[in-house]
Formats: sequence, C-alpha cells, structure tokens
Amino acid sequence: MNPYSFHCGDDTWEPEAGALAINGYTDETIRQFQDYYDAYYEFKHWMDSVWGNTADGSTVRPSVAGYNVGFDIPFIRRYLSKNDVKYGDILSHRSIDIMSVYRWFQHIDIAPSGSARLIDACLWADIELDPHDALADIIATR
Repeated sequence: MNPYSFHCGDDTWEPEAGALAINGYTDETIRQFQDYYDAYYEFKHWMDSVWGNTADGSTVRPSVAGYNVGFDIPFIRRYLSKNDVKYGDILSHRSIDIMSVYRWFQHIDIAPSGSARLIDACLWADIELDPHDALADIIATR
C-alpha cells in the first residue's frame, strides 16, 4: 500500500502538503501510520464488540459521543457503507454532541460568545488540548 494514498472503497486521494503541515504530520509520520486494511479490521472488530445482540436477546445500539460529531458521523458512515454494509446505519441511532452543550453555555452567557471550536471550549473549561490531534480531541471530550 502506498502510505500517501488512502482508500475508501473505490476512492483514492493523496493528502495535501498543507493539510499534513496543519495537522502536524510529515512524510515520516505518514509512513508510520497503520495499514489501511489493518485499521479497518481492527475498527470492525471493535464495532462487533459493542454492537449487536446480548445474551438476553436485546439489541445493543451504542451512542456516539464527541465534539462536533455531526462532522465525523457522515465520514464514518460513508467509510463503513463502502466496506461493510452491516454497519451502514449503526451511527444513526443516537449521538451526544458536546459542542451543542458548549453552544448552549454560550447562549445563556456562561461561556464566552463567538467561536465554538474545540480549542475554545477547552480553553474556557481549562482543559489542555493539542490542536489537530485526534487522540487529544478524544481525551479532551471524555
């Protein structure tokens, strides 16, 4: 696999140098990324472990939580539908978007008005965040 190409079904794209730079990546860090197919099967295994039927026959439909998950869910849904239709609608169940909570705080004048980026919410809540780092985003919104 070319470490500079990312595949989603039949689509292939090359990351732009500016996008790599703003996210703190270099050619070297890209070469160290997990193989696309290994990542997909690891994610699929995790999905199998959290979604489905329990021993008593009830269906588990986990909620997706995060900051601005409305941005992430369509991307993940497209990825899943191109690779495994079993999970095509799993993310349609329910989501908990912490950004909406922060916007509500802004609306009732608890948080400063203006931008509602994750970095702004973290600065307001005194939560340390390394911008443009997906794992840091997850840790900040836990």
